[in-house]
Amino acid sequence: HIYFLKVHKSASSTLMNIILRFAIHRNLSVMLPRKGNKVRRFKNSSSLILPSFHPSGLYDIMCNHAVYIRQNMAPLFPKDTVYVGIVRQPFNQFVSAFVYYRDKYKLKYLKRIQGDNPIRTYLNNPSKYESKSPGFSYTNNRMAYDFGYPPSDFQNISKFKEYLVQLESEVHFVLVVEYFTESLILLKRFLNWSFQDILYVIRNVRANTTMDLNFTDSDKQLHKRWAILDYTLYEHFKTVLLQKI
Repeated sequence: HIYFLKVHKSASSTLMNIILRFAIHRNLSVMLPRKGNKVRRFKNSSSLILPSFHPSGLYDIMCNHAVYIRQNMAPLFPKDTVYVGIVRQPFNQFVSAFVYYRDKYKLKYLKRIQGDNPIRTYLNNPSKYESKSPGFSYTNNRMAYDFGYPPSDFQNISKFKEYLVQLESEVHFVLVVEYFTESLILLKRFLNWSFQDILYVIRNVRANTTMDLNFTDSDKQLHKRWAILDYTLYEHFKTVLLQKI
């Protein structure tokens, strides 16, 4: 039984396909939204998700996008469910999300940023362009948001560090994109999988863009100040992974 915290633009579609193949080969019940690719909420969500085929009504697998809310999701999965997450170097994750949601999904708050390098324009004044609804933003500490940290506390770094302690006790394994192969090997051992279970084809990689993607150290520092929660999250779980390695 596996619950995968599918973080946006963090090799999560590649890992989702690995987990879905595992589920299909073993006839496991996968939680799926009735439409789209997001499970938007869990509490009183029978109208939003397809039912499990188990008599218990519980699910074996979850690997679609969903904000991590443990108290809402845990009752829908067996008690021995393994919780797995993934993180990516925050600046790389941010650029990937910016390009993807601006070019492919044409989100209004990103499309209205003009210039050869709209990412640099955004970084000079993120608050000017950000979506008013944090749930519709893919550029404001999105990894921390996907891991369930409330936007109302985005300015409270000390509270976030306390939340990381809670996450480490709840999430059994967190992969790191920059160490994806090593992460998969360790995950295989942790889940007692075979090598066949972790073979994969890379999915949903960014296509070419006309956007200028050359950045300076100053650009990266601006982003670090804006997305400090994502950097804190990433460094924490990268350290945990390197200790495991």
